[in-house]
Amino acid sequence: MINKIDIQLLEPEGIEDFLVYLNDHISDNGKGSSPLFLPISRNNLHIPKEVAGSFRQGLSISIDELGWRRVLIAVNKKSEIIGHVDLKSHNQNYTHHRVVMGMGVHRDYRNIGMGNLLVKSIVDWANRETGIEHIDLWVLAENSPAIRLYEKLGFQRIGEVEDMFRIDGASLNYIMMVKKIK
Repeated sequence: MINKIDIQLLEPEGIEDFLVYLNDHISDNGKGSSPLFLPISRNNLHIPKEVAGSFRQGLSISIDELGWRRVLIAVNKKSEIIGHVDLKSHNQNYTHHRVVMGMGVHRDYRNIGMGNLLVKSIVDWANRETGIEHIDLWVLAENSPAIRLYEKLGFQRIGEVEDMFRIDGASLNYIMMVKKIK
């Protein structure tokens, strides 16, 4: 199944379809057997306006400026978005050599190697298209499937913030990981 998937750069004209996919993806956050993978309440499962705006604006910002964002999408044979991985700039000057990564996989395509493919694809893209040296990410400590994937792909844990979030009555830790790519 993984060999029938196309990985492509999201173009600005595809943003609305991407946001529909992303809203559907977010609806799985902490539901059923899915771990809480975003620090948002299970009762508020939609893209916050500021995040949607960050994606819309970030796609058209040059990679050497603060606020840029790039997204690789996984598309099936029906041209449906079934996964994504994104990089965005840190919001401080003097951090152009580092980015923050996020990713997600549609519920029907999990546990087949899609996350592995997406992360390897964005690392390859960053090496070809940018001067980025480090990819940073934050992951909720209870999201052990994601942590295992990131460690398998060479991300190192560099810190953990205890009790970072209090969501739906639970205290959640946040783990920071980093991968040096150049």
